[in-house]
Amino acid sequence: MEYKECRTFEHGFLKFLFAPALGRGIGAALLNACEQQLQVERIRLCVRYSNTPAIRLYQQQGYTRIDAWRRYYQDGEDAIVFEKVI
Repeated sequence: MEYKECRTFEHGFLKFLFAPALGRGIGAALLNACEQQLQVERIRLCVRYSNTPAIRLYQQQGYTRIDAWRRYYQDGEDAIVFEKVI
């Protein structure tokens, strides 16, 4: 199965969203469940510039773009850094 990977900066938490789940609301439900379990004031995450569905999801869930990291991924693609204050 294909997956998209997103890592948070602070806790080393990995979240994988499998391709068959895309567009079914499962990503939003998983993201909300993770946010409720984390006892932090803010969450930061990164996403590939090319991952439009994930960017849309994070923006819909209240994340704000705060930075961009050039050549973050092993293949050289840049990352967009998002943050949400809880």
